[in-house]
Amino acid sequence: MKVLPLLAPLAAVTIIALCTTAQSGGQSSALVRLQSASPGAAQVGHVNVAGNIVTSNLGVGMTDPPQVPLDVIGNVRFGGNAPHGLTMFNGATSVLEVGVAGTFGHYSQSAIANDAVIRNNAARSLHLQSGSGVSAITITNANRVGINTSDPESLFHVKGGQAYFDPSSVGGVPTVSLAIGAASTGWNLLGNGGLAGVVQGNPTLYMDARRVGINVANPGPDGLLVDGASTMTGKLTITQGVGGQRRVLIDQGGDYGTAFFSAPDTRSAGYVGPVGGNPGLLYIGMSNTAGSVAIGGIARETPNTVNIFGTTKNFVEVNPDDPRTDIWYASLEGPEAAMYCRGSGTLVNGRATIELPDHFKALAQEGTLTVLLTPNSFDTPGLGFGKKALDGIEVGELNQGKGNFDFDWEVKAVRKRLKDYKVLRPWTERMITGTDPKKAWNDRLRDHEQNMLKQNGNQP
Repeated sequence: MKVLPLLAPLAAVTIIALCTTAQSGGQSSALVRLQSASPGAAQVGHVNVAGNIVTSNLGVGMTDPPQVPLDVIGNVRFGGNAPHGLTMFNGATSVLEVGVAGTFGHYSQSAIANDAVIRNNAARSLHLQSGSGVSAITITNANRVGINTSDPESLFHVKGGQAYFDPSSVGGVPTVSLAIGAASTGWNLLGNGGLAGVVQGNPTLYMDARRVGINVANPGPDGLLVDGASTMTGKLTITQGVGGQRRVLIDQGGDYGTAFFSAPDTRSAGYVGPVGGNPGLLYIGMSNTAGSVAIGGIARETPNTVNIFGTTKNFVEVNPDDPRTDIWYASLEGPEAAMYCRGSGTLVNGRATIELPDHFKALAQEGTLTVLLTPNSFDTPGLGFGKKALDGIEVGELNQGKGNFDFDWEVKAVRKRLKDYKVLRPWTERMITGTDPKKAWNDRLRDHEQNMLKQNGNQP
């Protein structure tokens, strides 16, 4: 090892051993005292030297023989104004420097005057460790810092443990802040134990033991609160609890999104998504327990057609005579998409014309009308009609009657846009998108067998 600079060039003198010891009064006792080659007046006990000094071991501040090339008892001082420092060599190669910068850029491009610098000149890592174990801190030649690792994978890498920040107190509330890139962006440990992620001063993510807030500083009592629009890719499952039954499943379902909402008794499940393998057949309603077949709800069949279907369709009203009960009426069903219009008229001299309202004529298919007539009189042989069309229905008393009395009428017609309504359809139209057809068919047969048992009075 070479240590520079320590002594000015001196005369070539070979010294086998050199020891000095300090005494009181600033004087010293030594085997040999060195002085410059031309000190002026001769000094007793000194040796004038010019050139280099070559010695085996040099001891300073000791009486015992030195054990290493430079053996010092006491402090070592490098005097003078900065820059000054200590350089270590491996052969002729400068390896390590410890120095004090005199001006900007001394020893380090980042140093300014009086900065202390430790640097490795050999383009290798710099290690700090205790004992003979692994390095506690490693700084690589790429300026990466590793804690407990000699091969950091980023600018700062902690391996095999945790980084702990002891909370400070701000306004009496203990907090920890980790800034990332800027003081207004990072992570804050809050006084209530919550963790807040902040981006450019705005609260982005809040977490504590039971709550998560996105774009909110505090989600309140909610387990998850998102303020603003959200987009999810993949699958989201919400269960009753750890290991509990699935309650909500939202899945991309291939190219189409789907969502299931399970009933507590597992007999049925709510479903939102396409059916029949067709993304245009969007369905909202109930599926069977297996989630393979739609059994009732609202389905979009064509761009401008929505079908409401189920075993029954009802309206429900509170019973005005007994609020403890509700009144349920089931809709009348038929094999066509029909509509009706009804009203009352008056015969004059046995004749009348029914004028259909414009809204009925706009939707009805010509040629599909059926007419019901009821006279409001006992003194008539009955009523009939002649012309039957959307522009008017001619009504007359039978047997050329000339009666003058009121009557009621009802007209039904097929809706023009749904004149080709299909009564029989393939069962796969209600198959949930993404379901295995074989599984869906087996589920359908099982449900069919149970329905037949109920229909025949045998409870499954």
